[in-house]
Amino acid sequence: MEKLLELQIGAKNCSQYSANKQINKSRIFFTIMFVAVLVFGNTNQANAQARVSNFTDPDDPTIPAGNAFFTIWDVDDLVTLNYWVCGVGTSTGDTYPCAGITFEVMADIVFYGVIGAYSSADPLQFSGTVIGNGFTITLDGPLPQYNSVGLFGYLEGATISDLKIDGVIGYCEEGGGIAGIAHNSTIINCHNYAQVYAYKSNARLGGIVGYARNCKIISCSNNNSIEGRSMGIIVGGIVGYQEGGEILNCQNINAEIRGYSDIGGICGRSSDGNIIDCFNNNNSRVIGVGENVGGIIGNWLNGVGNIIGNWNDGLLVQGMNCVGGVVGNANGGILPVGNISTGAVIGNPPNVGNLIGCP
Repeated sequence: MEKLLELQIGAKNCSQYSANKQINKSRIFFTIMFVAVLVFGNTNQANAQARVSNFTDPDDPTIPAGNAFFTIWDVDDLVTLNYWVCGVGTSTGDTYPCAGITFEVMADIVFYGVIGAYSSADPLQFSGTVIGNGFTITLDGPLPQYNSVGLFGYLEGATISDLKIDGVIGYCEEGGGIAGIAHNSTIINCHNYAQVYAYKSNARLGGIVGYARNCKIISCSNNNSIEGRSMGIIVGGIVGYQEGGEILNCQNINAEIRGYSDIGGICGRSSDGNIIDCFNNNNSRVIGVGENVGGIIGNWLNGVGNIIGNWNDGLLVQGMNCVGGVVGNANGGILPVGNISTGAVIGNPPNVGNLIGCP
């Protein structure tokens, strides 16, 4: 009996030992996890703080040489980015095009201003990368004090992606939702919901870019009115004036593109550029009171470039002379098979056509 009792007590102690051992193991595991969270959490927090170090202090920009990363959370961050590009208010007055630096937008923002500016004597360009993450920057304009207007005044070698623009852009020489002027830049999956207009003769307006030279504009859309309110203004749903480069898979949605001459649903005037797989929906309208009005291109300046696979679904195109469903004035260019336009094309005969107004 004593032996049996001893065995029972031993078994009970053994079970208690196993339970205590399991509890201790659990305690050790959770302690390790807690310490790991603290260590790695503090490390990540430190890295995040390092990423934005001095970013909101325009008097001490301390911009890294390249391959840096910053997040944009609010209007103060955009103002500081403008200080970097323009050198306004910095202690040295230097400008930084931000080449090699990536900026990631982390929230919807309302912004009164333009980042950078263009002049032949003193161009203030942005040359970095912006990842928009689908957020919207609302431009609280118009901004009559600037010549080139958009979120950016001037892009040079920049990449902008996944960004939406809303608000008002007006009283400019070059105006577009993303940029007034863009050279050698890539703009991908960006969408304009801002109204764009100008009164100044010789202005260039587009939903995405006013004047684009050797740029790639891919999978972008315009969703508001683009209007030239005086003679001599070039107007396009995506780009006002394209020189070289490509406009690919872009759309004009429920928007009116209006002006006098060189008016196009996708591009007002194109020289040596490609426009491929672009589209106007049936709630859009392209209206000019002058000449060179087209559903895709108003004025195909020298007839050079690839205009392929574009189509209009019930688009209204209306003008006076050289009015075409796809191209207003082809200037001797040959339009390949595969461009389609349905909808009314209204103008003065004989220079009116379902595809080309003036060959």
